[in-house]
Amino acid sequence: MHVDAADASGNLASFTPSGAWISSAEVIEPLGFPLSVRMMTFYLGPPEHPNVVAPGKRPRTTLTPSLAFRDGRPWMAFGTMGGDNQGQWLLQFYLCRAAFGMSIPEAIEAPRLSSEHTPGFFAPHASEPNRVRIEPRFGAQLLEELRRRGHELDVAPDWTEGFVSCAAYDEPTGLIEAGCDPRGAKSRCFPSFAYCW
Repeated sequence: MHVDAADASGNLASFTPSGAWISSAEVIEPLGFPLSVRMMTFYLGPPEHPNVVAPGKRPRTTLTPSLAFRDGRPWMAFGTMGGDNQGQWLLQFYLCRAAFGMSIPEAIEAPRLSSEHTPGFFAPHASEPNRVRIEPRFGAQLLEELRRRGHELDVAPDWTEGFVSCAAYDEPTGLIEAGCDPRGAKSRCFPSFAYCW
């Protein structure tokens, strides 16, 4: 699950209360909030494990609720669910918005791809170097060029790579926008409140 929100004051929020294990995330009463169940992937040993709990470390997690600023001001809250693919899908969405000037719906609906090149976050931490899962809407020419460059393509059905949502605030106009991915059968978007999940 992922939730984004924006209000008329320019406040933005992005939440990924991940997993089907939320009922097992106990509330820490003195703090008033639950610890994420993603702490299940922190390790106490061996000491050289990259996700071992230690002072000054930032253990890896796949959760990537995101906020973007433009000219130093709040601009948009966005995110997705999806394990190791979250960062990949969000980078593609962000580039479509920030670098290519797409609207929220255009950026959300653009074709996407993902890779399993690096070891997975969840056990058994498998990887598939050079394998790219890609929606065919990229076009036959691009798919053939990727193959020519040595990538093994897993051509996924269209509209299956990601579940991005976004809520945005445009300070100069006061416009609040929201959008959710048609890829997610359970996605809901309420633009009048700029609230998506």
